[in-house]
Amino acid sequence: MLTFSGVVQEASEQRKRALAGRDRRPREVETAAEMQAAMDQTARLEGELQRVRAENTRLLEQFVRWAYNASVIGLDGRGPKFSAAIGEYSS
Repeated sequence: MLTFSGVVQEASEQRKRALAGRDRRPREVETAAEMQAAMDQTARLEGELQRVRAENTRLLEQFVRWAYNASVIGLDGRGPKFSAAIGEYSS
């Protein structure tokens, strides 16, 4: 019966044997077409990220504006106007 340490040691030896059979040459450099495609994709994703960040900023500004306007007219839950507005729609 193998103990836990025996199992770990066997797994380690098995992994060493598997790695010893591998070719240790460095990975070949990607072709110019593959590199260009990767650069194009990176540029496209950076543009999309910039667009999404700008949209997020715009939406946050709009939310702040709506929250301010709601508080000014009493729809923030702290004033009597809010209670009256809810009363109109409750059954």
